[in-house]
Amino acid sequence: MKNIEVKKINFFQSNNNNFHKQPPVIDLTNNHRIKKILIVKWGALGDLLISSAIMNDIYNAFPEAKIDLNTSPEFTGLFFKDKRFFNVWSFDVRNPRFKILEHMKWLNNVRKYKYDLIIDLQTNDHSRFLFSLVKLLGLNAPTFMLGNHSVYPYNIRYQRKSNIRHSFDIQRTAISSIGITPSTNHPILNINNKDVKEANSLLKKYFLSNNKYIIFIPGSNLKGKLKRWGVSNYRELSLIISQSMKQEIVLIGGKDDTEECLGIAINNPNIINLCNLTKISHLPEIFRQSSLIISSDTGTAHLSGLSNTVTLLITGPTDPIKVMPIGQNIFAIQPDIKCKNCYLKICDHHSCMVNLKPLDVLKFINRIVS
Repeated sequence: MKNIEVKKINFFQSNNNNFHKQPPVIDLTNNHRIKKILIVKWGALGDLLISSAIMNDIYNAFPEAKIDLNTSPEFTGLFFKDKRFFNVWSFDVRNPRFKILEHMKWLNNVRKYKYDLIIDLQTNDHSRFLFSLVKLLGLNAPTFMLGNHSVYPYNIRYQRKSNIRHSFDIQRTAISSIGITPSTNHPILNINNKDVKEANSLLKKYFLSNNKYIIFIPGSNLKGKLKRWGVSNYRELSLIISQSMKQEIVLIGGKDDTEECLGIAINNPNIINLCNLTKISHLPEIFRQSSLIISSDTGTAHLSGLSNTVTLLITGPTDPIKVMPIGQNIFAIQPDIKCKNCYLKICDHHSCMVNLKPLDVLKFINRIVS
C-alpha cells in the first residue's frame, strides 16, 4: 500500500479546563453525615495517574472524612503513607485463578466498612456489576453512589456535555455534580525520600546531570504495538539530538520494551539505557531533572505531569485529545491523515507512524523548547 502523504502535523497542547461546569445536583461537601468515603480506581498506570488529581480534589473537599482507596495490587505501594487515604485495599481484577474469591472479598469489604459515599472513578461494566450486587444484596449500600457516567447503579444523576472526550474532564464533571470544585490539574503521588535518593543515585551512577539529558519512552504495552514510533525513528532522532543539542539520551521502559530499547541503544555511546532498571517511584525525580521527554502513548508518559519538564507525546492510532497526560508543558504531535485515531490493534501500513519523520519531530522540539 502506498504511504499517505503527510500534509500537516497537528500540534496539541494540554488543556484541562474542558469539563462541564454545572451547579451541583446535590452539595455533599456540606453534608456532615459523609464520614466514610470509598474511591474506586483500578485500570492501568496512566488512568490511575489521571485519577490521582481527582482524588486530591475529593480529599480537599472532605477534610473531616476518612477516605479509602480501592485499586489494583500493583499500585497500592504508590499510596503508601499517603495522608489522603485512611485505608488502601486492593482488588486483583486480572487474576482468573482467584476470580470468585476476589469478588467475595471485595463485596465483604464494602459491607464491612459501611461507606457513606462511594465514588467510582472506574465506571466500567465490571465495577457497575459489583455495585449492582451491593445494592441488590443489601450489603450496607451507601446512601450516595457516584460514577463517571450517570447510569445505574449510581444514584446521583447529572448532565454531561457529549463532546467531552478526555477521561480527566469526564471525572471532573462527575465530582462537580456533588459540589466539589476541581482545581488539581496534575497527578499527585506521595513519592518518599528513599525513592528520590535512589533515583539520584542512579543518575549519579550514569553521570547524568540536571537538565543535560533527554528522556525517550519508546515502548508501550505489547497489545498496543501500533502506538510505537519504531526503533529506526528513535535511533535517527537520537543521533540528530546528540549532534545538534549536545544532550545525552536516556531510555525508559519495562519488560515489554526490552527489545525496543536495545535496538535504539545499539552502537550509540550517547544513549543510557535504563530500561528495566527503574521503579515507577523513581521516575518523577528522573523526569524532573531531564530537559525534555519524548514518549509514545503509554502509561509511563503520564508521570511527566508530576514535573514541569516539557513533554512531547507521539501519537497516531490514538486520539491525542483523549490520551494526553495532564499537567503543564505537555504537547502531542500527530500526522494529519485520514485514518488517524483508528485505535486498531493490527494494521498493514502503519501510515500514522511511517509518515512521521525524525526531522518533523525535531522541528516541533525546537519550537516548544525555544
